[in-house]
Amino acid sequence: MASRRAAAWLGLVLAGSLWALHRSRSEAAGAALVDAFGASEERQYNLQQLEEAPRRLKALPQSSHKARSAYAGDLGGGMRGGKAGEGRWRCTPTKDANHRVCEYSSLIVHRGTAYYLTDDHSLELPAVDVTYHPAPDEKYAPTVLHRSQAGFLLEGENEWFRVPLSWLWKVTKRWDNLAHHFGEDVVTLHNTLCRHLGECTYPPRREVQLFLLHSREQGALLAPVNATQARCVTGWPAVYRDDPRLESKTLLLEKAWSGIGPECHSQRGCASETEFGAIRKDKRAGMPAAALQSWRERLGACYGLDVHTPARVQGKTVLIVDRPYEAGRHMLNVRSVEKFVRERFPGDDVRLQYFEDVPFPDQLRIISGVSILVMVHGSAIALWPFLPPKAVAIHISPDIESAHSLQRVWAEAYARDWGFTGLTFVPLNNSDPSRQHMRWEVISKQDQYQQLSSKEKITLLETGECPEQLSQLCTFHWKRQELSLVVDLSHLGWALDTAEASLNLSSLIQDIGLLEGSRDLLSSRSARPLVRKAPLPPCAPLNCSVPVGEASPFADSCVRLQDVCLDQGRIILYESKYRPEGGNGPPIGLPDLVPDPQQTAFYLHYWRMGNADLKWGLPAVPTRPASATEPRQYLDQPSFSTCTVPVLFYQHNAFNFAHTFRDNAARFFSALRETPWAGHVKVLLQTGGGLAFSFMNLALWQPLSNMSVESLADSSVRLADDQARGHAAPAVSVAVGAGQLAWRCCLWHPCCCILLQLAAMHIGKRPVGRNQLPPSYEGTQQRCFKSMYVCLHDINTRTWQLHEYGQMLVRHYGGDALVLAMPQTQPPGQQGSTLLPPPVSVLKQLNKAPKGGSQKAAAAAEQVVRVVFQKRGGDPRLLTDRQLINSKELVERCNAWRYTAPSGARVRALCWEVELSTLEVGIAAAHQADIFIGAHGANIANAWLMRPGSAIVELTMFEFEENQPHLNLAERNMKDADSQVQFYKLLLCDPRGSWTPGWREGKERERGATEGESWSKYRNLVVRWPALRAVLEDIVKVGGDMQLYRQLFQDGRWWWLSSATQTVYAGPDLHMTCKTAREQGVIQ
Repeated sequence: MASRRAAAWLGLVLAGSLWALHRSRSEAAGAALVDAFGASEERQYNLQQLEEAPRRLKALPQSSHKARSAYAGDLGGGMRGGKAGEGRWRCTPTKDANHRVCEYSSLIVHRGTAYYLTDDHSLELPAVDVTYHPAPDEKYAPTVLHRSQAGFLLEGENEWFRVPLSWLWKVTKRWDNLAHHFGEDVVTLHNTLCRHLGECTYPPRREVQLFLLHSREQGALLAPVNATQARCVTGWPAVYRDDPRLESKTLLLEKAWSGIGPECHSQRGCASETEFGAIRKDKRAGMPAAALQSWRERLGACYGLDVHTPARVQGKTVLIVDRPYEAGRHMLNVRSVEKFVRERFPGDDVRLQYFEDVPFPDQLRIISGVSILVMVHGSAIALWPFLPPKAVAIHISPDIESAHSLQRVWAEAYARDWGFTGLTFVPLNNSDPSRQHMRWEVISKQDQYQQLSSKEKITLLETGECPEQLSQLCTFHWKRQELSLVVDLSHLGWALDTAEASLNLSSLIQDIGLLEGSRDLLSSRSARPLVRKAPLPPCAPLNCSVPVGEASPFADSCVRLQDVCLDQGRIILYESKYRPEGGNGPPIGLPDLVPDPQQTAFYLHYWRMGNADLKWGLPAVPTRPASATEPRQYLDQPSFSTCTVPVLFYQHNAFNFAHTFRDNAARFFSALRETPWAGHVKVLLQTGGGLAFSFMNLALWQPLSNMSVESLADSSVRLADDQARGHAAPAVSVAVGAGQLAWRCCLWHPCCCILLQLAAMHIGKRPVGRNQLPPSYEGTQQRCFKSMYVCLHDINTRTWQLHEYGQMLVRHYGGDALVLAMPQTQPPGQQGSTLLPPPVSVLKQLNKAPKGGSQKAAAAAEQVVRVVFQKRGGDPRLLTDRQLINSKELVERCNAWRYTAPSGARVRALCWEVELSTLEVGIAAAHQADIFIGAHGANIANAWLMRPGSAIVELTMFEFEENQPHLNLAERNMKDADSQVQFYKLLLCDPRGSWTPGWREGKERERGATEGESWSKYRNLVVRWPALRAVLEDIVKVGGDMQLYRQLFQDGRWWWLSSATQTVYAGPDLHMTCKTAREQGVIQ
């Protein structure tokens, strides 16, 4: 025993010596030269042997707490001077119990378990969250042990040691993935220690022994980044609770903490708007910029990194980070990429880097000197916070389905979170399936691949689209691990142009002092810069390498014009082919820009009157060749923009919300997603007579672009020459999207572009002046363009992304924020509540509930389905048409409805009615609803604003099903292969009890009319509750399963016929009507 004590004391002396060495190194200027791995090897764990170990039960520490408050007050205590004392605990007071962090005194760790000793038989310790990821074992509390049963702690020859300060933690993210473990988990640990222990800087004031609540079998400590954690954050390497080195030791944790707190840093699980953050009850917030900056400074001090000096513009480093072929996401033409970048930056330091064999501290040092980073998606995004301020990260995603890829989501989250450093994020998403290459030598041997049909294999090869039955395996494994690409150098050239423009902007701001006031990176996130309004000298125009001529929906469907200027509603053509050669004569071959007939309807509302011409036509675009007598210098000597590409679009039924959403804006959105140069598109809308488009049009179109969306009339107003040269553009601070990362070009200088995090604009409110948003990619007024497209009819796209477009609108305008800002959309009795809906509908959870079980288990599985009845609003005349007459009765019966799903989950409904008067209200209501119910009409398009897994029930007015367009919305939804919203339909077939006349029908019947062409379209509705209940029950049975729904659609089990006494499926024949069903005996 004496020899063991001597060895222990020797170990303690050595540990103290090593700590002194660690201190001296950290305080020295050369601390950065000490490798993190060496630091971890110097120290093992912070155990200090007790002078007098307990030998009797009464000598064991006793825990106690004050009955008045379990969570307040300083209940400190513990062992002092190496003797057993009294143990206590306390938890930080917080409004949300999930956010509490608890401090314990005198815990005993014995054979992998932490015990809390007490004489209180009824004591229950509060559980704390030890992980921010939804998992069944996320809660933790020490094991309560009555002192009378603690004799086993005294058995054997265990040695007793004390640990002054410790934290009980669990690795939330994948420890073997740098981006997750270092970029999210360790950042959260830093923030928790900072908030609750005041340990925010390096070197630490007090060192923390981290005990991992995992078993040693899970291997979490194998991550090399844990050496950096031990060096820079905790001071001691983490140990498992069941570390084999502790098997013969009993530990007294004098002060032990556990919990996470109200904040964490992760794309999934932190902040309510993220996928898992919203579905959980804890609702943790993301870490604020100040906390993230303190993390940068802590690592900078630990490794000698400069985290304040901006990225270099001259003599800069351009780093290309590639991955090995075997790791996936490899640039197959990486040598061509390297050569291309070197040629673009001949005077700069261009490097190609593989990080797999580079020690982590060296990775940090390399990245801290990079101005432009070019990388395929991978764990190296965890290094972005340590790029110099104002650096640029070009992020390449090889998957052509990147719109739905977590790679894109994670990259955007990193860019959003670390944007306060001035980081510019340039997404370069592959759009060409022929450029993506899977490791067929690996995939082709897998059973799932071999079971595919030849057609499915060819589709996967040629289009890069995953077979539906293997979507999870293909998306989450093959495309993440086995997919590489051939980088399109022309697209890379555009990204490098953008990166260089951003760096030049940073230099411009720094050199001539355009920004006054605070230079603090943290305050600049919210403070408005003060901009000098003195006129600036013009500079050379930006020159962009935009691959406009390559295949895209615009190239396939629209007319391309080159070398054009816009002037007073007309297009001036400068190409010589339009002019006669060697003599006088008319112009030759002017383009015939006549729109498709269905694209010509436009409303003209008469001045100061309540009526309108509903068929005011959209004119053909007039053109002429350039003249020798042009009225402005910028027209006589044009400088054609190579960075802005106007696309003039003729809308179909632009006066209707559903048509504008579905047929126009969503199609255009889909075209942009399939266009590699989408960031250069300037959206122009044709209007009749030079009129303005509506507020509704503005609200739906503006989120598609970070340049102002304008009519052709406004975008072709003749300018003074100094305006066209970019001299007098005013300084305006603009907000265009909630939390959206977007390209912004400066309005106060003609040659700068920057990526900003932008706040929300008011929906449908016309900006004051056209300069509220940049009018061009360059940021200044442009009238002449190298390329332009005119779209005279529908745009042909590979996809029709209705739901994704709707989700983009929700993100742009801030769905959660609108719910909180519009309590009138919330359920009665809950208005003003801060409870936000999860990011996916609760319907998707219904099939996951356990079957059978006890009554208690069944009650625990009860789910609340939110059902919102739509009420038409807006124009007072609409309040008498298509109204749900018995809505009050339906809401009451809906709230009383109970149902048990096939999975065994018990379901009840929370039902209320909302008048959908504006887009804001529509988004807020759709964001809350699991099920929407409404009459056929434009309001049904709000379905695409709903969360994934949701459903809408479209009620069809009596006899309106005789008009085939009644199916348009449901059919269009089926054409969106990625839609996660289910459309259901109820046809009202009772000729006596299911309707009342609309306003026009009522007036005309009073005058003796017996029929009218559009009467059925505007009738009011009376719906039987048993019919609606049958629909709700089927929706619950489907449980948000889109694959099952699509099969039901084909089988005709998605719509019903409701007679006076029956509710039956309408069947697979989409031409079925109430009249036909009655004739065939389907209904009575």
